Amino acid sequence: MDRHQLANLSPPDAAVALRSYVRRFGALVRPGELAGDLPLDGVVLHGWSVRSLLAAAARYVDALEAAVRRGLDDETPALDVAVLRRPEPGDPVAPCGPGANGDAGVELLLDALIATYGRLAERVARAPVKDWERSVTVGPTPTTAHELLREAVAYGRTALD
Repeated sequence: MDRHQLANLSPPDAAVALRSYVRRFGALVRPGELAGDLPLDGVVLHGWSVRSLLAAAARYVDALEAAVRRGLDDETPALDVAVLRRPEPGDPVAPCGPGANGDAGVELLLDALIATYGRLAERVARAPVKDWERSVTVGPTPTTAHELLREAVAYGRTALD
């Protein structure tokens, strides 16, 4: 998705993209890979291991989903600037919760990421059009709930490429 497409992305189009991420992230780690065909901790995906990519993506998308929710629900939300800091390969990524090590941990991370994208897609589909232009402050910068949504879509695309 290029910048022009992203700039013109409507909330209904974003919901379609987010639903596709549920399927596409699910296909990223197929059962054979969980059985050992793909190293889960070695660097294999643009500087990421499978485990670190899923852990970082799950955390970032969860933070974006919360930011979009606040942008739609709160009257004048103010968010920390860290909410828009994309994870980079090499960032320290701790396991997400109990059992996040081993093959089962990768499945838990994948399930968490898929669930978050699913929740966000459902929230987008239910939100009234007028709420998307509601002002949100991220650090010192004014933005909108729509811009936060665009970031969630853009990040998913980047993580899948």
